[in-house]
Amino acid sequence: MILKIFLLRLSDIDFIYLGIVIIVKVFYNISIIKHININLIKTKIMKKLILSFILISISIQLSAQNKKLTEIKNLYNTKSYSNCIIKAEKYINKNNEFALPYYCAGFSYFFQTKTNSYLDLKKTTKLVYKGTSKKMGSELQKEYTNEFNILHDTLQYHLKAKFNTDNIKARFLADYLVKIYKDTTEAYKQLVLNIKPAPDAEIVKLTREGKLNQTDGNGLKQGPWKKVYANGSPAYEVTFKDGKPIGDYKRYFTNGRLYAFLIYDENGENATAKFYNEKGEILSEGSYIGKKKDGLWKYYTNNIVVKTEEYKNDKLNGFQRVYFVTGQIYDEKVWLEGVENGLWQKFYKTGENKLKAVVKAGKLDGPILRYYKSGTMEVKGQYINGTAEGSWTFFSEQGNKHVVNYIDGKP
Repeated sequence: MILKIFLLRLSDIDFIYLGIVIIVKVFYNISIIKHININLIKTKIMKKLILSFILISISIQLSAQNKKLTEIKNLYNTKSYSNCIIKAEKYINKNNEFALPYYCAGFSYFFQTKTNSYLDLKKTTKLVYKGTSKKMGSELQKEYTNEFNILHDTLQYHLKAKFNTDNIKARFLADYLVKIYKDTTEAYKQLVLNIKPAPDAEIVKLTREGKLNQTDGNGLKQGPWKKVYANGSPAYEVTFKDGKPIGDYKRYFTNGRLYAFLIYDENGENATAKFYNEKGEILSEGSYIGKKKDGLWKYYTNNIVVKTEEYKNDKLNGFQRVYFVTGQIYDEKVWLEGVENGLWQKFYKTGENKLKAVVKAGKLDGPILRYYKSGTMEVKGQYINGTAEGSWTFFSEQGNKHVVNYIDGKP
């Protein structure tokens, strides 16, 4: 160590030559020296004397440095953190070669407050990082292993708290986790390197850990399942039991809004369902037995019921009604196993009849009556197997009438 410093300081030799001469003249007052030619300074004897003087001076200097470093270390070890910071920073201002004062000052900032605020953590992190590149940096990391571990955990804790809430601070924390610990976190990739994670990165991770998207030995889906779109928003979320969905089953639009929400029974057979548009407004709701519609289904526009239908085995079976926005019936039909069959009626907003007709096997078959808003008759006729037949009477609102006879739908 002495030799290394000595070599670095050989540029000062010419100055020290003159210093030696002066010292010898002043303190020893040797009369021969007074008559020495300046060229004698460069003789072998004088050079050895000068080199010895340099080595002694350096030894004294190193001893003083070692004493200061020992004092800093003792202050830290005795938890005199404030004094340790003062001494260490004063030493660093004059000599920034050694890691010890950086570590002691940094960890003193860290331990002198129990809050570990972001500002204290920032001071600690910068000092400790600088120390890692100084002399004895690597060796002292082993001595201060406990401190380095605590700092690492604290940086990770603050990073998790700041990530996506204060990315300026999070970027700093992530950066120094890499600089000090080579800890390349996901936050570092995103905030510092600007590398965005794969949309399904978390799903892939959980799948590999056996916590998501699992199948059993028979290839049946079991437990929670989740998929995402290319933009990272969820595609669906569901829990399976023996290959069948149970409980909540949610599907989403690419904008993240809910598209379908089904609730299955414990056997995964039957479910209630609601469907939505991309604005989040409900479109329809009803029930399934297996994958087939069953019972009453409601359809909405602007969150208002505009139609209801009754199903059995996925086929219309019962009343099908269309409504005014006021909730009154506008149109009413009757269905049987997917085929219209029964009385067909239409209404005015006042509730008065607009139309009455009979439908059989999907075709008009029987009398048909149509009314004005006033309630008076407008048309009276009949259909046979979907074709107008016989005498049809047309009425004006004033009560005048006109009769037309139809044969095979032709007057």
